[in-house]
Amino acid sequence: TVGDAHVASTQYRFGQFEQSLRAAGVDLTFRQAAGFRDWPLAAAKDLVVVQKRLMRASWVKTLRKHAKRLAFDTDDAIWEPHGKRHSWWTRVRTMHRLRAIAGAADFCMVPNEHLAGFLRPLARRVELVPMALDESTWFPAAGRQPGPLRIGWAGAPPNLAYLNRLTGVLAGFVRISPEVEIVVYCGQAPDFGGSVPFTHHPFVPGTEAEVVRQFDIGLLPLPDDAFAAGKSPIKALQYAAC
Repeated sequence: TVGDAHVASTQYRFGQFEQSLRAAGVDLTFRQAAGFRDWPLAAAKDLVVVQKRLMRASWVKTLRKHAKRLAFDTDDAIWEPHGKRHSWWTRVRTMHRLRAIAGAADFCMVPNEHLAGFLRPLARRVELVPMALDESTWFPAAGRQPGPLRIGWAGAPPNLAYLNRLTGVLAGFVRISPEVEIVVYCGQAPDFGGSVPFTHHPFVPGTEAEVVRQFDIGLLPLPDDAFAAGKSPIKALQYAAC
């Protein structure tokens, strides 16, 4: 996996399905891709999935040799720059690693057609596996909590750059309607430069849905760039479900 059980991609692509898959006779074993060298474990499994990590081609070759069946899953365009431009060497290395895993895998799994279209020329087979949410966790509140209108954003620290771009808009809005509450759920506070008062809810595993349920309006700002074009729709699904 790309991270531990609390990393959003790992949770929403695999972790949340663990119990239902076990009930269907499918056993999941989670290991982080970075540093993985347990080749006997890989050989013992019916399927090995590399999730959202572009590892060295030599690592992929060794894994392919041991894995009975190999898949690659990503819910983001991880080959595109995110936050800063790639150097020419980073571009070359990234595409080399992407071709290695996409070409070695029996199939690739992606949540949207944008990602599928990019991978099809590189892969033997591409399957669309849409993003989904656990309805026992993500549901509307029984009633609205008293208080001001709440405009909220929930996400991971690397995506705060999208929210920070709205600083001028939010500052102007708060000047017009100072009673509005801006709510941010994230492992890191946004950088509004002191111009936007806000309530920060730090990331605590298992509490995200509870906070999002209290939003009256959910913010989902995205720039028009190649990375954002391939982004998972999970935040939109969370807002809609709540």
